[in-house]
Amino acid sequence: MIFYRLVTGRYASEAWSGSGANQYGGRWNHKGHPAVYVSTSISLASLEILVHVRKDTVLNQYQLFSIDIPDDQIDYLDKAWLPEDWQENPAPVSTMDLGTGWLQANSALALILPSCIIPYENNAILNPLHPAFHPALNSVQQLPFVFDTRLTEKTAP
Repeated sequence: MIFYRLVTGRYASEAWSGSGANQYGGRWNHKGHPAVYVSTSISLASLEILVHVRKDTVLNQYQLFSIDIPDDQIDYLDKAWLPEDWQENPAPVSTMDLGTGWLQANSALALILPSCIIPYENNAILNPLHPAFHPALNSVQQLPFVFDTRLTEKTAP
């Protein structure tokens, strides 16, 4: 399955390290546990950025990457297992516990999860400590990408 990731050029060299999630935590992981957040479509990856950032000077710095993960290395979270508060903002501890537990189990390379923005669509977390992670990096491609200017707020000069 192909997944997509948008990162600013400043962090492009670390796009697959999991260091940001390790340092700050995320919706599906606690600090101290590396994870790489990806989406199942380019449009969802874009939307996941746009809920946080709208300034053209920032959005113009994003680079798009794809990665191909073997289907047998993907776990799917049954929606029945989602905590009741899973969509709250900021991210609740319950979702961090769930994702961190999955990362620690090291059972697969990817865990597909619903998007909080559009629950009918999916994101995933990748486990950079899984043995299949480094071989999967051979499939990474950088793709041309620019946010449409209608989605951005102009920054005053």
